[in-house]
Parts: sequence; structure tokens; C-alpha cells
Amino acid sequence: MAEPTEFQAKPSPKSFRPVALLWVACALLAGQALPYFQHRWVEDESWYSMPAATLVRTGQLRNPAMPATDNESRVDTRPPLMPLSLAAAFRAFGFSVAAARLGEFLAALLTLLVVFAIGRELGDPLAGAIAGVLVAADNFLVLAARTARPEAWVTLCTSCALLLILRSRNTHSWKIAFTAGLAAGAACLFHVLGLAWLVGLGLLLVYQERWNIFRSPRPYAYAAGFALAILPFAIWLFHSPERITAAKYMYGRSAGATLAEVIVKEKARIIDFLGVSNQRLHLPFPLPLRLHIALAIAAAFAILLRRKPQICWTLGIVVATHLIWLLRLPNASARYYVILAPAFGLAMGFAVTALSGTRWHRAAMGVCALLIVTQLGGTVLVLNQARKADYPALTAKLRAAIPAGHSCYGAMTFQFALFDRECHSYDRTPFSYTAEVQRPEYLILGDRVMMHGSGRNADDFSEVRQNAFAFVERRGRLTARIDDPFYGDLRVYRITYDQPN
Repeated sequence: MAEPTEFQAKPSPKSFRPVALLWVACALLAGQALPYFQHRWVEDESWYSMPAATLVRTGQLRNPAMPATDNESRVDTRPPLMPLSLAAAFRAFGFSVAAARLGEFLAALLTLLVVFAIGRELGDPLAGAIAGVLVAADNFLVLAARTARPEAWVTLCTSCALLLILRSRNTHSWKIAFTAGLAAGAACLFHVLGLAWLVGLGLLLVYQERWNIFRSPRPYAYAAGFALAILPFAIWLFHSPERITAAKYMYGRSAGATLAEVIVKEKARIIDFLGVSNQRLHLPFPLPLRLHIALAIAAAFAILLRRKPQICWTLGIVVATHLIWLLRLPNASARYYVILAPAFGLAMGFAVTALSGTRWHRAAMGVCALLIVTQLGGTVLVLNQARKADYPALTAKLRAAIPAGHSCYGAMTFQFALFDRECHSYDRTPFSYTAEVQRPEYLILGDRVMMHGSGRNADDFSEVRQNAFAFVERRGRLTARIDDPFYGDLRVYRITYDQPN
């Protein structure tokens, strides 16, 4: 009887232990993601939620918070599954923060099950269970599970695609490869970073098939599954010249970036991942609070390269492709590393089991425990900050201050609170355009972003702030004060305009 290969599941007499560890992982994620679940709503969440709310209310997929000169105000051509999933949640549960975030939480929870399944598919359920716990403790996955953004969905879809590619190889099934293509297509329909995994999994197929790549039906089935998944979106885009124009702008924003700009952007992303920009200690030098996590990931891949090279290459191919694809992404946020959390967790889980029986095994387990504990500490800080940011309470106050049927102007963060008002955002709107063309009846001023900038020590809304406060001095009447410990000391002004001749 042939020995099981590195990619074939081996029966374990203690299979109950990995499964028990998996449920611990699920409980760990829920315990971090659900407290203050409706608190700390941020601008990106309104950016995704407003097109979905507008779709439910009017049947149009667009962002009404943007000025009429912006393509997004006419049609939102971003990958459609995020607004469609949010719209489905709003139809089912109403317009609330909990409804907006429920899908992302469930996607993150399901990701843990898929990670465990990948471990089993690669022949080691215990490694998959350890990976599940590590992924459940990952700060970026916890944040993704409690925000209305697409990262949790992309992480789930890409993990499913990886699992299906591995399963298709072990079973020699082109049908399973076809479903892997569907999963990769779904990832792309949530966020363009799914394309990195489409390519990465394609390269993984090449690695698996080698010289048989053109004779095997799996690559063709994989490509067909992807094509079928994105075909409806492609037809929808090309059905309208307006959508084509908006899509060209949306997806061409990174084309003109210089090498120097890309380097600066990726440096900021890496620094953010290492925790330098998030430190709260007043020290004379920057402290990379997450450096040990990066070192543990690198050490795990080094161990696998020596002890389990096939698994190292399997995970390394998709990780490398994702990291390279980030160079094209205009947004420098480190949150997109969450899509790699399953691969990182699996690398560390397999590294731990690969060291079983050696003198390094306890040390490896200790490193995993350190990673879990330190990241739990980071989550505690996040939850403490969220405790102060009661968005539902703020929503009630804003809705009381802005009567139904009246228009307003304020931060993108507040747009979802006022989803059924005509509300304009200052994020991409010159104030002169607001005062002369939009002419909102109420202005919401004084929020922390307007007063201090959007982050990274940049006071990027100083011009809006100066012009808006000067405008209300001439034409505004203070109608409400809303002092919030997180969102800022808000002031609501009723504006009086000159009557047109």
C-alpha cells in the first residue's frame, strides 16, 4: 500500500482534538468581533453602504454622497458583490450597522472552517486547527469581521478557491477545479485584489501540473469557472457607455503611479502592518509593535522550505502573487494583508507540526501563544476605542438635528446615519461647489476628521474647514450641538441662502 503523500489527508486517531481546537478558534473570533458590534463606524463603511442603501431605496447603484461631477454619483462600477450583499442584508434586516456587518462576520467565521479544511486537505488536521486559532486571533481578521468592507468576503472566497484547487488535484477532478474558478471569480467580484489570487492559483496549477499543464483539464475548467463568474458583471458594464467611462476611471487610477510613489505607498503599508504607526507609547523612537508577527511568519516559511517544501511552495506562490499585486493598489492600507491571514496561519500551523518530536517544538508552540496573546491585547485596545464610539446613539442625534426632507453636508462617516436624506460629503467635494451648486440646508461641522485630518499626520481637510466655518459665520445659525468623545464636537448649522434673481 502506497504511503500518503504530503498533499493527502492522513487519518488521525486523535481527530477530536483538532476539531475541538477549531471550535475554540470560532469562539475566540466571536468573542473579539461581537462586543460593541455596532460601534465605531468609519468613512469606508459609508462608502460601501451608501450605494447599497440607494439600490434598495431607488433601484440605482450609485453613491449619492458624491458631487454630480463625480462618476460614482451616477453609477458605482466597483466590484458588485459587496453592494449586492449589503443590499440583501438591508432588505432582510433593515438599515442598521448590525445588518451591514453581519455578512462580514459570518464570512470571517466561515474562513476558519475553510482554513481547517485546507489543513486536512494537505494531510494534517492538527496543523489546520492550529492555523484556525492563529487566524482567529489575527487583528486584521477581527477588524474585517466587524466592519462593512469586503476584505472578509475576499478572504473567504480566496480560501475556498485554494481549498478547491487542492481538492481537485487530490481527486483529479476538473469539476472541482471549475468550482475553484467560480470561487476566484467571486473574490474578484468583491474586490479587485481577487485578481491576485486568480493569477496566484493559476500559477499553483502550473506548479502542480508541471509539463502536463496543457494536457490536464483542470486549468481549462478553472478558467471557465472564472469566466462564467464575471460574465454578468462584464455584460452589465459594457451595456452602457456611462458605465464604461466610470469603470475606466475607477480601475485606471493606479496606472499613472511612478516607481517612487509606489515605493512610498508600500513602505507606508508595511510600516502600518508592523504596527509602527499604531503605537500609543510616547517614545523618542518608533516601536514596531507587530514585528514579532512578521518574524514568526518568515520563520515558518523557512521551516517549511526545509521540512515540507511542497507545502511551502503551495502557500508561498499565492502569498508572493498577492504581495506583488498590492503594488498596483492605490490604497496604502495594511488591512489588505488580512487576505493572506489564512496562508500565514497555515504556514505557522504546519511549521509547528513539522517540528513535532524535535527540541524546537515547545519553542514553536510558545511563539504561537505569544502571537495570540499579543494580538488579543491589540484587540482589547480596539474594543476600548470602539466603546467610546457609539454610532447608533450618534445616528439618533443626527437624525433629530436634520429633519426628514431636508438636505445636509458633512463627513462621509455620517452619510449612512442620514441615508434617507439628501446628504453631501466633503471628502471629494470642493466647498465652493457645495456653497454654489449643492446648497445644502444644514452643515455638520467640527468632526474629528475635518478638524484634524484623515490620518498619517496630514491635515488634509484644512481648506474645507476654513471655508465652511467662514461660510456659517455669514449665513449659518447654530441649531444643534452634538459632543461625542470619538467623532468630535459636532455643530449643526441651518443655512440661509440669497434668493436667486
